[in-house]
Amino acid sequence: MPMLNSSTSMEKPQFDSRAGLGSTRPAAKQSSSKFPINWGQYLITRQLGSGASGVVFQGVHQGLQREVAIKVLSPRGGDLEKQKKHFMEEARCMAQLEHPNLVPIYDVGEIGGKLYLAMKLMHGDLRQYILDSGRFDTQTALNVLYHLAGGLHELHEQGIIHRDLSPANLFYEESNIRIGDFGFISDPTSDEGVKRGSVGTPAYMSPETIKGDYVDTRTDIYSLGACMFFALTERRPFEGSNPRIQLRKVVNNPVPNVNDYNPAIHPELSDLIFRMMSKRPEDRPQTAMEVCRDCQLIYSAYFENQQEEKQNNSPGMGTSTGSKVGLSSLKLLQRVFSGGSSVSTGSNNSPEASKSSVLDREDSNSHAVHPETGEPAPAGKKWRAFHYRGVVSYRLSEDTSHS
Repeated sequence: MPMLNSSTSMEKPQFDSRAGLGSTRPAAKQSSSKFPINWGQYLITRQLGSGASGVVFQGVHQGLQREVAIKVLSPRGGDLEKQKKHFMEEARCMAQLEHPNLVPIYDVGEIGGKLYLAMKLMHGDLRQYILDSGRFDTQTALNVLYHLAGGLHELHEQGIIHRDLSPANLFYEESNIRIGDFGFISDPTSDEGVKRGSVGTPAYMSPETIKGDYVDTRTDIYSLGACMFFALTERRPFEGSNPRIQLRKVVNNPVPNVNDYNPAIHPELSDLIFRMMSKRPEDRPQTAMEVCRDCQLIYSAYFENQQEEKQNNSPGMGTSTGSKVGLSSLKLLQRVFSGGSSVSTGSNNSPEASKSSVLDREDSNSHAVHPETGEPAPAGKKWRAFHYRGVVSYRLSEDTSHS
């Protein structure tokens, strides 16, 4: 991951059998005597794990001599031919995507009546990393969230909803983090895709998914927020002794606040995670790009606070963040949030601007329809633009035009 120091020691985790796409978790107590298996152009060397959406194997493309993770999809019932056609169209679209924060797909097809995806073999996931190494601090979380939201934005721009984001589906490598496990991906223009609710990992599913309501890209915003809650607190947002209890809590219980479990986190980041996990989709950031922008705004405020604390503290008296994870330098994050991203900040680095709050200015103009997404504002609300150093994000505010 980008936030890790080169000196950070990371042993390869020991994984359990609940595997996501591309994971190197061995399935529990599996027999290795039946491997290797020749399967089409692939040599299957072992089973990595299985889940509701299919079985994941490690293998080698025999022509290219390239190690891959192969996910063999399980049918979901219903019109299998329609599912097959949709899967092939969607997977081919995914295979065209080249984004540093998405696990690349190398091949898609059908062998012996089984649909499969072959993609980059990844060697660790966010869930196990947090359990092994501890929760993130503010700057690490901002860095990770920024990059994951960027990958999510690329998916959404292609008209694709992931629908099963969880820490076990976010994979790290030495200098990057990627979104993987595309077994549940759905096209938001498909009625079957947006209305079918029982899809996902219970602790990270959005309320509208659980209830079987209409699902759009904002369900991924919720799930990404829930993943970051776990990364910042080392606990799931809603605990329960079984999935049914977890699902009930996601729908009915108040959204937890990161600062209640990790007071060291910058309050604006805690607030962003809280908003991402709002029960109503219209109360969340409306796009993944808006999440990227908010990360930039929060980082600006966080960096300024760090600089002030440095000036107030004697040399060698750095502040404690309460995190057990090795941190990247502020210089690295400065590059990420200034020149290293596709999001234009239009930064104003004057001394006057550096004294501004995170939300520097609220636009007096309000909008009945979101200017970027076309989302209508609910009754009694209006979209209002917030400006900070040239970055604009839109939030719902009370409609005061009739008061």
